Amino acid sequence: MLVLSRKANESIVINNDITLTVVEIRGDKVRLGIVSPKDVPVHRQEVFEAIHGKPGAKLEPAAVDPAMQLEIDIAALKKQLEQSTDPSDEQRKLLAAMRIQLAALRGVSWPAV
Repeated sequence: MLVLSRKANESIVINNDITLTVVEIRGDKVRLGIVSPKDVPVHRQEVFEAIHGKPGAKLEPAAVDPAMQLEIDIAALKKQLEQSTDPSDEQRKLLAAMRIQLAALRGVSWPAV
């Protein structure tokens, strides 16, 4: 594992097309901004594991906050849309509405999800 130190507003570039920026450091929490191509999925580890059924994916209902559940639902719907030969407008609108709701839960203005 490569370990790098960064301060607020400093970045790391991966493979010329992914940029991780330390947006804010608040106590023991670090907020990261991630810029990547649309075809590169980006998830927190616990969301990734919940989506893909990896070990540790069993989350207790109380442990799943609304934003995390929405991320899981968005990923599942996105996967359905990608696999569908003819996704409906209703599915696309639902995905957009879910992304807006997630942004609101995070306190971020759309379309920064």
